[in-house]
Amino acid sequence: MSERERHLARPAESIAVEPRTIAELLDAMGRTGFQGRSLANAFEVFVRMIEAEDNTIFLGYAGSLSTTGQSGIVRWLIENRFVDVVVATGANLSEDIFEGLGFRYYQGTHLADDAELLRLQIDRFYDIYADELEYRRLEAFIGEFIGTLESGSVHSSAGFLRRFGEFQLARGVESITA
Repeated sequence: MSERERHLARPAESIAVEPRTIAELLDAMGRTGFQGRSLANAFEVFVRMIEAEDNTIFLGYAGSLSTTGQSGIVRWLIENRFVDVVVATGANLSEDIFEGLGFRYYQGTHLADDAELLRLQIDRFYDIYADELEYRRLEAFIGEFIGTLESGSVHSSAGFLRRFGEFQLARGVESITA
């Protein structure tokens, strides 16, 4: 096979629109390009991790999944034991609690005038908005929890989050940490 033929040996396939499972769709995406193929590769790796015995699965993410309405997916993965350890930014955890307290995020635009949003007391997370006054109530909730800790006590991140999750559960707050 010539070098040219090697480069042209695997044709990309267009995805047919037809009834199928998500796994079948991801398999088809693996024969496409760009992010479709990347998503299929990630799924394949995830399946191998789940099927491996004596394997610890870490889920690490820094993007603002919670503000974009995707924290329920993370909670589902934890509750159904598809991941063993979560490594996330503090913002992801606190922004998840925001919805657990009954507040909402809103679709906005990344092109918004931030000075205008500030005047209106609206927080912007790229193209998602939150009510600043509700966000302050989230911060007060976190402060309330911190007030329950013994003065001068030292906690690991894991210990702090475990206790914070228990605090939330006792108050009926659904969240990743709860």
